[in-house]
Amino acid sequence: MWSSQVKQPRKNKRRSASHLSWEPAHHLANPRNKEAAAVDKISYEQHLAEQDHLAASGYDTACLAQALSKATNCRTIFIEDDINHRPWGARSLEKLTGVEPNSTLDSSESRKFFARAIHVIFAAVAAGCVPLQRWPTREGKCVTLGKASGRFIVQFSGLEVLRLGFDSRIQRGDLKALSEGICLKNLRVLEIDTVSGTEDHLARLLLAHKMTLRDVYLELIELPTLESWKSLLRTIRDELCLDRPEVTDCEASDRIIMFGGKQLSDSSSIQGGKEALNNLIGTLMLGKMI
Repeated sequence: MWSSQVKQPRKNKRRSASHLSWEPAHHLANPRNKEAAAVDKISYEQHLAEQDHLAASGYDTACLAQALSKATNCRTIFIEDDINHRPWGARSLEKLTGVEPNSTLDSSESRKFFARAIHVIFAAVAAGCVPLQRWPTREGKCVTLGKASGRFIVQFSGLEVLRLGFDSRIQRGDLKALSEGICLKNLRVLEIDTVSGTEDHLARLLLAHKMTLRDVYLELIELPTLESWKSLLRTIRDELCLDRPEVTDCEASDRIIMFGGKQLSDSSSIQGGKEALNNLIGTLMLGKMI
């Protein structure tokens, strides 16, 4: 089930997903359970079958794409895990089935549903040709977004500036999926913010755009070791031709990365091309524990 909140002027859409699952079955099996008396089993199973049919047929994506195609002033879409936001239709569905639609990620079934919901949003935005200016994701207790995000981003093949920013660190699997899924032939500026992973994954993402990439900004990046950072910086130095590489507030092994005895902060980022990178690699060290 989808819901949206639109602020005036109509430039933002906020979407959330609630759903039915087989979780109430154990309540129905216990006749002394108070919740069992409230559940309309026939209605519940009918609506659950309809939900499954929407997903299997792709009709959910088609309907959302059609709706978004009419949102000509939409510029920002939010995806978040606000369980206090009640989707449109949830109250009437609860009256029909006797069960409040689930909006948690406690079961594997729910996690699969939310993963598909995110895929549906990405596909519908692309198919509906929504003229987005911002795509801010707010991650909390969230499913893996790497593959879905990659598939969505590459729909914009002419993209020249890409910022991958996250409110909480995405993990290695997400970064791996992004690095394998993104290839943009015109990309000039790449900014990556708040990511945990390996130098191989970051290097793969950078090298996929070596012919066009000119500016790279790495902020709040965590790699496993100091040597991981040196390896990544050598790759940037030897393989890329950048006008502006910047590294700020980065970490290794839960310790701050230091350059020349100073923390790499906003006031001491790398600039100046290969010479600056050579100096950085030679003086890189670990600082205090975080």
